[in-house]
Amino acid sequence: MTSFKSVTKGFRVVGPNSPGQARPRVTLLGLLSLSLLVLALFTFSCTQAGLGATFTGWGGPVVSGDRVYLPSKKGTDRANIVAFDTFDGLEQGRFTARGEPEAIYGTPVVEGGILYTTSVYTVGGSQYGRVHAVILDNLGVGVWEFPAQGQDTMGPVFGGVAFSRDTNTIYVGSDDGKLYALKAEDGTAKKGGAGWIFDARSPIWSTPVVSGGTVYFGTMGGTLFGIREDGGKVLEYKAGGAIAAAPWVENGVVYVGTFSKKFHAVGPNGRATWTFPADNWFWGQALLAKDSRVGDVIFVGSLDGSIYALDAASGRVRWSFKAEQGIRAKPVLACKGTGSCVSLTDQVLVVGSRDGMVYGFDPITGNASWEQPFDAGGRVLAPLVAEGNVVYGANTDHTLFALDASTGAAIWRSDE
Repeated sequence: MTSFKSVTKGFRVVGPNSPGQARPRVTLLGLLSLSLLVLALFTFSCTQAGLGATFTGWGGPVVSGDRVYLPSKKGTDRANIVAFDTFDGLEQGRFTARGEPEAIYGTPVVEGGILYTTSVYTVGGSQYGRVHAVILDNLGVGVWEFPAQGQDTMGPVFGGVAFSRDTNTIYVGSDDGKLYALKAEDGTAKKGGAGWIFDARSPIWSTPVVSGGTVYFGTMGGTLFGIREDGGKVLEYKAGGAIAAAPWVENGVVYVGTFSKKFHAVGPNGRATWTFPADNWFWGQALLAKDSRVGDVIFVGSLDGSIYALDAASGRVRWSFKAEQGIRAKPVLACKGTGSCVSLTDQVLVVGSRDGMVYGFDPITGNASWEQPFDAGGRVLAPLVAEGNVVYGANTDHTLFALDASTGAAIWRSDE
């Protein structure tokens, strides 16, 4: 993985509020051009240097009823949402947006029989983003899309959407630095014709999270924001490194990792309660597990190849495991069997890695739950999802797999 430091080596970026702003012969246009160049190099390094080819996408699966839905480009040059039967993995239909959708980076959200997803387009050599709402029972029918075809006003979207049940609103961040708020029923702007409600002034790759009437997200400029749904900023935390991960929010505390190799727990007062350092970036979302007998635990992977189990109150390492390559995919807790599944003793922590392996651990001790890891057949970058004791995931070839969390054995693969 090419680091941000190595990509920008030799550049001195001077912003309008920095000590270097009065340097002679440095024009605003020159600074803007340099900033755009650095951002372009940074984006290129992230997409090309190991996490996936440019505009391929790494959205994860979502389960609803007896279907599992996966963003895919398999067998086509356009991005699709493909539905598979949860029992045998057979395809049940697909949705392809109008135009030329090139990639879907965010994991879809299903709510009230509607699937909400994002996509990235290239039009005239420039990239744009869209949000789509699709009827689950008839994937060929789109309810709405924003912006409409031919009205390319939103920058590319490298994350997913958040759905607020309280306000029936879809939130999504864009590489153009803006947080958009759309009415879930028709895709129209919640406030203003442009659709955005907050300008973070830095690209947003982080998928927003809604909790307690507040929308939380990070920026590639390294700031964690909390924006009230009814208006107003309530949280602004300088994390010191780019934030591409979706935050995890629990009891007002926000947990999120950064590209400065640190994982942060940020309280409602906007101050860090603790930080945890790793040897490489934190890219994927963390998972918090609550258990009255052992206490709350944060599970999070790093591009240093480690999955960490951290005490949620202190950031202390309870256990860790190092895979052959980096871990970007959000881990998942699944049931050991078909019986009780109410505590960590009844569950398996399932972790996907860039080395193509999927690992199962005892979430309390970190001991291996399976005799050998599951071979996904390709890099696992997308979040995993569990239904009971079945875990669904996808590799970067867009092959969907279902595995038994009790044994780590394959149940089916979509290409078999």
